Amino acid sequence: MTVAVETYNPAHAVSRDARLPAKLGFFFALGLAVHAASSLYAHTPESPQVKSTIKRGIGFLCSDFSKDSQPGAQALAGIALLKSGVLPDHPKILAAVAKVKEMIPENNPRTATIDSIYTAGISIIFLVTLDPLKYKPEIECLLQFLYARQKKHGGWGYYNRDTGDTSMTQYGVLGSWEAQQAGYKIPADAIEGVAEWLLRTQDPGGGFGYQGKVAPEGSLTPQEEIRHSMTAAGGGCLFILADMFQMEMVPKRSENLPSALKDVRARETQEAGKSPSLKTRIGVKPLRDAQVRANEWMKKYYNIENYEFDKNNNQSHFHYGYYYLYALERYMSFRELIERHVETKWYDDGVEYIVSHQAADGSWDDQCGKTADTAFAVLFLVRSTKKAIEKAKNYGADLAFGGRGLPKPGERLENLGGVLVVKQELGPADDLMKMLDASSAADYERALEMMSELPSQQVESLFAAHGDKIRKLTRDQEPEARMAAVIALGKTRNLDNVPALIYALTDPDREVVIEARKALERISRNPVGYGPIDDYKEEQRQNAVAKWKAWYLSLRPDADVDF
Repeated sequence: MTVAVETYNPAHAVSRDARLPAKLGFFFALGLAVHAASSLYAHTPESPQVKSTIKRGIGFLCSDFSKDSQPGAQALAGIALLKSGVLPDHPKILAAVAKVKEMIPENNPRTATIDSIYTAGISIIFLVTLDPLKYKPEIECLLQFLYARQKKHGGWGYYNRDTGDTSMTQYGVLGSWEAQQAGYKIPADAIEGVAEWLLRTQDPGGGFGYQGKVAPEGSLTPQEEIRHSMTAAGGGCLFILADMFQMEMVPKRSENLPSALKDVRARETQEAGKSPSLKTRIGVKPLRDAQVRANEWMKKYYNIENYEFDKNNNQSHFHYGYYYLYALERYMSFRELIERHVETKWYDDGVEYIVSHQAADGSWDDQCGKTADTAFAVLFLVRSTKKAIEKAKNYGADLAFGGRGLPKPGERLENLGGVLVVKQELGPADDLMKMLDASSAADYERALEMMSELPSQQVESLFAAHGDKIRKLTRDQEPEARMAAVIALGKTRNLDNVPALIYALTDPDREVVIEARKALERISRNPVGYGPIDDYKEEQRQNAVAKWKAWYLSLRPDADVDF
């Protein structure tokens, strides 16, 4: 693979009148590089194959073949349908609501007939996703039930066992997080309790077992039945709790913090869009150390299938594959939120696994039952946790959520196998590229502003359709256009965009150079990076360009970045 990179030359800048023709060899070569890479890791929830697989899964969940009578399974299916864009008044969703309400007559937790913590947690997530205001009495009843059944050591588990169950606990934690984001008051002692339980039931190697063995405070003890699914569950909870406590786990580069992590420091909670934080006596360091151990375990033993490990680290295949994949998506999504760390291979591997195992009727089945396993698979494919995080951080707890999921003005519906869903489009981003070609200066400036403000997921979708045009803007005569393009390139966190960003380091506009450096730091996951510093001299800039090229060549030795 050959990727040519040139320095900025004003004579080569593309004027607005010449914006449409793609005549630059650099971008043609870069496009070939992107295409080659996409054949390896190209899956997103918007990929045609993924969308087709989701469509078939939705068709099964909406069919008469999906008949699981368990309230938890129906609520789980309801979450998957809502996350996929199915309208709230669909009969399957209404039936799931009725099943949940049937468990909690008169919304009294004392008379509830909830069969497990799984069901309670999943039902909370379902109703919060559907409409957290309309179903407030039901959600509050479920939350009361949840905390009443929490064990003294802090975990959740089976009624007839003293041990905490990592599998169940993950749904107690996730249900609490979802409710907190919607503005519900969550008891701090309950969440602190489960945090302590997780810290004391992690295996010294970083994994999590099925039934947690509580170690003495401040120590770790070997666990049993350590699995991929349990480590994804426990590790995911560690990151969820950090967000609930609003801890700053990874110091920001601009803060110039020492290498040792600071004591617990709550984020500011008065900003718009922030959910209320929980106070805790648990410090950052113990929680961060546990997160790192879980990360190291997942890296060492990574597999897209669920395996169980004995005390000698011998592994044997363990089923519940789609249940594991949903836990993996949750772990990776919250890890990305807390660490500002993005990986993609796990999603590509999961897509390949799910697609290859889908049945003719659109379902999946691996010990949890067709309805539940199909819901788990769909939730993984649509990146449901990432959607929940983005929605929570965009809306905030003080806003009305009534009618969430209903089509908004300007949204269109589409028919997926007889099911009306909100059409998953880029919205204003669809019009953005047209505006870039418009003759109106106002439209052009607005398009640049929109592109700079788009969230990462929409930028990735935008690049899939218009990547060449966006990269071409790095050569525009107007610095605003070059700046917008660099910001968008950085949001993709895609190594294929590195050559264009190194090119942007040679830009005549200092602000563009600084933004390009920040984008390279994000993509490389190196907050220190190779410069240049904000008030750089020309020699420092040239040195930084050379170092960034050397770094890129260490990853892709066959790339041509000689300029």
